[in-house]
Amino acid sequence: MPRDRIKTTREDATGFEGEAKRAREKSTLKPLDETALANFVQRKHLTEAAHEQPVTPPDPPRSTGDHADSDAAGGAEDTHRLDGQPAADVAAAPSGQRNTELGGDLAELVVPPRARSGETLHLTLRLRVLNRHVEAMNTLAAQGIKPDVVLRQAYGCLPPIRFEPHYVPRVAEPSGPVAWNHRVTVTVVKATLQAIEAQVRDGASAPRSHLLLGQIERAWFACVDDTIMELST
Repeated sequence: MPRDRIKTTREDATGFEGEAKRAREKSTLKPLDETALANFVQRKHLTEAAHEQPVTPPDPPRSTGDHADSDAAGGAEDTHRLDGQPAADVAAAPSGQRNTELGGDLAELVVPPRARSGETLHLTLRLRVLNRHVEAMNTLAAQGIKPDVVLRQAYGCLPPIRFEPHYVPRVAEPSGPVAWNHRVTVTVVKATLQAIEAQVRDGASAPRSHLLLGQIERAWFACVDDTIMELST
């Protein structure tokens, strides 16, 4: 049995039952301006013609005394700027070749070979302070004398370091703060170091600084003691 259709008691509010509204007869768009179009085409032709014309690049500026001329009689010399600052290093180029990118003639950099001896070694050692130095150095720091000042002055009093071919044990006293270590670079003959290594068990694998510091520490600690006493008075 078919269902009864739903009867509506309200008026149709959708608006579809009324007559359709007619489209506007007149367009809101303005007519095309023929004069503006002609001016646009003319400007386009002028722009394209300007791009097609060849442009001659200007001559690059020449350098006016940024570098010194090379000495033809005495060979090439180090090149410096007029303001006193050293010129930048220039890579080696074939003889007679000129660097046209930088402008001007550049001399070839000549570095004499450095004679290096295979008989010596340059090592870095750290001279420590002892725990008994800490209190006195803190007192000096409170007076405005920093620990690095004390250590530099003490190192200036240290006699010239010359290593002997025999092993000297290090001073067996507790160390102070590691931050107060004074780093120095020393030179030792390779044969001397090998002789010291041979006198210590597993000396070849031991740190080289521990093999050498024993010959310095006693004189170093004496200089630290004297410097602290001198600055404390």
